[in-house]
Amino acid sequence: NDTALRARFSYEPTTGELKFTVTAVAAQPSDLRLVALHRAVDGGAGPIVSRLVEANGRGGSGTLTLGYLDREALHAGRLYVQVYTRQAPTGARRLRLAAPHSRTNGGAVSTSRSRGRRPTPAAASSDTSGG
Repeated sequence: NDTALRARFSYEPTTGELKFTVTAVAAQPSDLRLVALHRAVDGGAGPIVSRLVEANGRGGSGTLTLGYLDREALHAGRLYVQVYTRQAPTGARRLRLAAPHSRTNGGAVSTSRSRGRRPTPAAASSDTSGG
C-alpha cells in the first residue's frame, strides 16, 4: 500500500471556518476508501469530524465550520487527517494539523506529504490577511 497524501488547510478563527484542499493518490485508485478529518480523544484515535475524500476519489476541497470542541481540538493539536485504504481499512496514514500561532489572527495550517504510519506534524504559519 503506497498512498501519498497532501493537504492544505486555512482557518478563520472569528467564524470557525476551516477551508481545505486534500489530494490522496493511491497506487490503485480503487484502493482508496476514505480520507477523513478526526478529533483525537485522550491522545488516541477519535471520532470523524468530516469526510474529506470519498472512496475511489483523488481529492477534494471545501469549507467546514468547526464547532467549539473542534476549534479547541485544532488549537490543542488534536485534529488529524486519516487515510483509509482497501489494504488498511482501519486507517493507513495519519497527518496531524498544527494550530495557527494566534487565536486572534487567521492562520494557514499546512500539512506535508505523508507515507508513514506515524503522525506527521504539520507546519503552521500566521496569516493576518483574513483568510
